[in-house]
This record gives sequence, C-alpha cells and structure tokens, in this order.
Amino acid sequence: MKTKAYFNWSSGKDSALALYRALNRFDIKALLTVIDSTNNRIPMHGTNLDLLKAQSQSIGIPVSYTHLTLPTIYS
Repeated sequence: MKTKAYFNWSSGKDSALALYRALNRFDIKALLTVIDSTNNRIPMHGTNLDLLKAQSQSIGIPVSYTHLTLPTIYS
C-alpha cells in the first residue's frame, strides 16, 4: 500500500517530472499550489488559473490552491 501524500505543484516541467517519479511511491491525493490574487497566476511560472485546472484534469489529480497577495517583485 502506498503512503498518501500531497504534491507541491509549480506547473512546470521539473514539477511534472518529480510528480511522475513520486507516483511510483506515493498515493498523491492532490496537487497544491499558490495563486497570486492580483493576476490569478502561479508566481513561479505565470501559469494562469484556467491552465492550472486543465493540467489537474489532464493528470487526473485534483488541485488545491490558495490565493495570496504577493509583493510586486514577484508579479
């Protein structure tokens, strides 16, 4: 039986590769990420909320996110 886990998802290729590898060892229950509330995007890659939801649906793992107001340097 695999251990249940939650995965910190940035939406990029490195995150996708890490998820692929993690799925061999863990039962990933959800993808977790942060959304910048000023522009509805993931700060790291600028992925918009609609694409994030499409990625989650395509992967078949639900996504959970929280909105944060980030300093201007990250916008």
